[in-house]
Amino acid sequence: MTLGNYVHAWKVALTAPDTAVFNKAFAWYPQTKHEVLREFRYGLHDRINRRIDGFPGTLRPLPHPDTRKYNYQWQLETYRAAIQLNQPRLIIDWLPPWLKTRFAYRLRDRLRDW
Repeated sequence: MTLGNYVHAWKVALTAPDTAVFNKAFAWYPQTKHEVLREFRYGLHDRINRRIDGFPGTLRPLPHPDTRKYNYQWQLETYRAAIQLNQPRLIIDWLPPWLKTRFAYRLRDRLRDW
């Protein structure tokens, strides 16, 4: 279910009259407006509580894969390169190896001295 569909369902349930009965709209059996809103609130609170450590059924993040982009050195070097690359007309003396071919035109050693 997309966020847009979820918000639309909330709006439909909230704007319905108090005597409204939903037939096969939110469940396979007829539900009143109050039952639908109770189920929505229960699901919302359950979703929030699953992020609290120690709560039964807590969602735990998967361990980071052992790839280069999660390496501290990769993060630091890429951040340093981004700062230099975002300065217009700055001639750069250093780039990490994975960015040298892409931004070779900005490196000092690739430029000719006239």
